[in-house]
Amino acid sequence: MIGEIPDRRFAELAFPVPPVQDETLSSYIPRLARANHVRLDHFMEHLTGRFRQYPRLNETRAHALAVMINRPLETLLYALPELRGQAAHLELQLHGRTLGRHPNRPGWLCRRCRWQKLIATPVTRWQRHDQNVCLRHGLWIGEGVSTENDQVDLTACPEIIQAHRYHRCLISRLGRVPIAYAYYESRSIQLEWVAQGRFQDVRARRFDRLLGSGWRVNRESAVLNAVIYPEVVALTGILASAYWRSLAASLAPMNVMRFYGEVGNRVHPGYRRAGNGFDPLRQWVEALAHPVWLGRATRSPSAVFAANEHDYLDTH
Repeated sequence: MIGEIPDRRFAELAFPVPPVQDETLSSYIPRLARANHVRLDHFMEHLTGRFRQYPRLNETRAHALAVMINRPLETLLYALPELRGQAAHLELQLHGRTLGRHPNRPGWLCRRCRWQKLIATPVTRWQRHDQNVCLRHGLWIGEGVSTENDQVDLTACPEIIQAHRYHRCLISRLGRVPIAYAYYESRSIQLEWVAQGRFQDVRARRFDRLLGSGWRVNRESAVLNAVIYPEVVALTGILASAYWRSLAASLAPMNVMRFYGEVGNRVHPGYRRAGNGFDPLRQWVEALAHPVWLGRATRSPSAVFAANEHDYLDTH
């Protein structure tokens, strides 16, 4: 392996900085180069075996990188998801591990975790839909965090941290795929309610606790995503339930009203179906019941969620 690296000075680096679990290549490779005082283009020339003015990180050779940092190849592949495609022959045990591609997203490592690891620069890693809160440090690290400084301290709103624990419990009970689909449906509904100005009181109270008086936020901000998170997770639990979905898709008005009543009990107290067609939850219910109106059999939630859309694997 060492012979495949053009310059033997780079066969084993002086400072073999280990990667953070699930770190992105765009974060780890430049960080490793900086730690060893090597220009990134020169470093990539050795990692890829070719010279490019604009190096491509996805051409990194996993075996060369493993030699440089003096780590077993398997250990490196478990830590860097984007390199696992180079080692299909190793039969890695990937059950439950994070994929380095869609539907997962690059996100910022909790800045307090980074400080504990004595890492000088911000780190990005691949995150699943449920990795929204650092439970160790109480920081929001999920949707809306575009820089490390956007991470919100949630100490003043313990219900957001509790919602994260409930989110993980839902995954344990129902599986990652059904909860992921229901979560994105729920989040879309909640953001539409935000745009319509509904249920402002609970959000305003949380904004006051997190930001103090005189706050201003936009729809894409991390703090807004954190503030609506408890209701997003609560609605996710309903939308992911085969029982409640069957009531929502029922032709019996009483069953549908029971579904709306459950949303009022668990998500927004006092919620009732809006009389107009602009309520996003009502639109969701009508879309769910549409096959019944057409006289076709409704696909069961288990059949819908079993669909492997976008390579979303339940084990990842």
